[in-house]
Amino acid sequence: MGLYLFFKPRFSPHLFLDTKTIINNIKLKKNLIILSGSPRGGDLTWKSMIKNLKSPLNADLAVSYGDKFHISDYLSSHIDYDWIFTEPLNWREYLEEYYSENLIKFFIKGVENGQAGIDGLKGSGAIVFSLIDLVYRDHYETINNYENVIYTRFDHSYFMEID
Repeated sequence: MGLYLFFKPRFSPHLFLDTKTIINNIKLKKNLIILSGSPRGGDLTWKSMIKNLKSPLNADLAVSYGDKFHISDYLSSHIDYDWIFTEPLNWREYLEEYYSENLIKFFIKGVENGQAGIDGLKGSGAIVFSLIDLVYRDHYETINNYENVIYTRFDHSYFMEID
């Protein structure tokens, strides 16, 4: 059971101080879960996420996925943010728009380790990187309203309630 999980501590990139100290008049929401990528896994997987992650944390739920996919009615009924993006045929297009050729070469060089995911090469490193970047770039203001952010995939099952 792998789990992409990161909690984003609140900080000011300019002062390296706790944001609450700087803007203590603004009440931040506590937890946001972001499911990103291909919405696979199905209702059984998503029910485990709702029961064992979203509900115990009283978290809001954002989903980020390409426009060629469909979200089930079950999952749709739990979504607070529905972030649909136009998925490129080749994620190289996204990387070229925002990054130098050096990053693209890095991913291609890592094809033997599954880091490619562009230009028809095996792997998913460039795709995962691009998905995280896309969410952060397009939804920074929303994300920044939360104290904690959990970024994960659609197809992870959660077998125990989170403490």
